[in-house]
Amino acid sequence: MKRIFLLLAALAVVSSAQAQLGLRGGLNTTLLNSKSDGAYGDVSANEYLGYQVGVFYAHKLTEHIALVPEVAYSRQIMQLRVDDYSIADAGYSARVRLSRSYLQVPVMLRATFGKFYLEAGPQAGFLVGAHEKGTEYLGTIAGTTERQIDRSAADRYRRIDLSLCAGLGVQLPAGFGVNLRSSSGLIAFNRGNELAYASRDDLKNQVLQASITYLIKPKS
Repeated sequence: MKRIFLLLAALAVVSSAQAQLGLRGGLNTTLLNSKSDGAYGDVSANEYLGYQVGVFYAHKLTEHIALVPEVAYSRQIMQLRVDDYSIADAGYSARVRLSRSYLQVPVMLRATFGKFYLEAGPQAGFLVGAHEKGTEYLGTIAGTTERQIDRSAADRYRRIDLSLCAGLGVQLPAGFGVNLRSSSGLIAFNRGNELAYASRDDLKNQVLQASITYLIKPKS
């Protein structure tokens, strides 16, 4: 994670002479988008607060339209509740706190109306780390076995994440601003060959973000 923060800092220093370079940081909450009929099990999630930090560059295309690429580090946390009924003569359930870290590159098209703006665009993400902590339960005719887990889990999830983003913001005095953004995953973040819950449904990210932004003034 230190390397990621160093990369973000280096981008800020190298590009500080550009007129529309900015910094962005704030909190997020991660929801779960899953389509399940409940016939073989169910997966749900309670959200926890995470955070994101990043740098962006607003390149004006017209007076009111700008292209805004960004590089950001995002920490996303959720509490998974898993119940799987598809195992013959057995049952599986888990209560797992899942923490994931992504390096993300959103490319937003921004329309400005005075101090306010709307934005939308695609986002590519790369999973740089994941951790699972909680309890798994396996029930059989002989009884229920309980196992505590506390493990690195990056290899249990897809490395690549693609999303669509939309947001709005306002530019405040002294270079500061406020930004609200949501992103919806286009592909599942789970893989089909690991945990019991990983093979049942496509689990997709749905993230809400609230950030403070700061525009770095160009050197005169």
